[in-house]
Amino acid sequence: MSNNPNSSKYDVPFTGLQVLIIDDDVQLCESLKFYFEDQESVVAVANDGRTGIQLFLSQKFDVVVVDLNMPNIDGHQVISYISRNSPDTPLIVVSGTGEIDNAIRAIQLGAWDFITKPILNFDVLELSLHRALEKVQLIEENKAYKASLEKLVEHRTKQLEEKTRELERSNSEMRVAKLKAENADKLKTEFLSQVSHEIRTPINSIISFTSLIKSEAVSCVPEDLRDGFTIIERSGERIIRTIDLLIDMSQVISGSYEKRIVEIDVVEVLETLIYEHKQKIRKDLEIKLDSRLEECCVHLDHYSFVQILNNIIDNSIKFTSTGYINISLCQTDSETIISIKDTGIGMNENYIKDIFTPFSQEEHGYSRSYEGNGLGMALVKYFCDLNDIEISIHSVKYEGTTVSLRIKSNGR
Repeated sequence: MSNNPNSSKYDVPFTGLQVLIIDDDVQLCESLKFYFEDQESVVAVANDGRTGIQLFLSQKFDVVVVDLNMPNIDGHQVISYISRNSPDTPLIVVSGTGEIDNAIRAIQLGAWDFITKPILNFDVLELSLHRALEKVQLIEENKAYKASLEKLVEHRTKQLEEKTRELERSNSEMRVAKLKAENADKLKTEFLSQVSHEIRTPINSIISFTSLIKSEAVSCVPEDLRDGFTIIERSGERIIRTIDLLIDMSQVISGSYEKRIVEIDVVEVLETLIYEHKQKIRKDLEIKLDSRLEECCVHLDHYSFVQILNNIIDNSIKFTSTGYINISLCQTDSETIISIKDTGIGMNENYIKDIFTPFSQEEHGYSRSYEGNGLGMALVKYFCDLNDIEISIHSVKYEGTTVSLRIKSNGR
């Protein structure tokens, strides 16, 4: 810092500061010029408002010191012009007028500070400059931050737009893939239905004519050949049942199955199923209905409900060589309970949790003891969920299995 008595006592970097002084007081202008040059600032002086504006337009200034009372263009006009065209340039008013209204008007027009003449202590001016330059620094930092933020926003916006385009492309691809999958499922279902029809027709003919030949030739055909007729009938029925299960599972997987809720008499359905199964079960196996109800009505999807019961009963028959299959039915105000209990081979406890998995079987490989494709109970579970039926299984290996169905009254 200079040893001059007017040198700065603040740690303010005035070196190289571009200062414009606009004042018609020549003596004050010289004094201010000397003060700023002592601070190693670069100074330009104008003694009227018009010249001051021309100088301001000719080069860039870091700070403007202006008087209010000047001929031609006064200080208020200068302040108004500069603040409109360069709002971030500090404008410090140094004026001899003591009217508060002039000071307020100057501030309203854009002046940053107001110092009254005569300047007896340059510390006041230096403090004003110090505050002004700090404000300028804050403005510049704010602009830099704003520019950085705008760049960041622009960058993030571009990223978001790119992500949006990627998402739109992905959604478009997913829609196309979904449409292809739906078409494939539809084609698969139609294919299975067509194949079912093409296989069912000849198989039914084979079963029908086999039964006819069996009945006509029972007296003249050796006993070992009669068993062959039975094998043909059962094999044909097994093929038809497998096709039915595959079609049902295909509809389940594709989501194309539509339920239709109707009123169903459970007693009538069970009696019909028991009658149909009695025609093909072994003589040493008994199947019966245990219920005192003459009628038991529920509201469910008819086809899927019949398939639930048919698959469970069919499993009981398959895995029960001797003994009985007992079907009990009871109804309360809140629910209808159907229990199908058999004296078959039962299941291991570890397998029960997997019984509803498609193609799941307790025994695997070609050497397994019982035939089947593992779809029946998977469909049972799906159809139970579809009808809001609670299913539970209790089984003991080599003792038997009980399957219980709980149907909420008037459940839809």
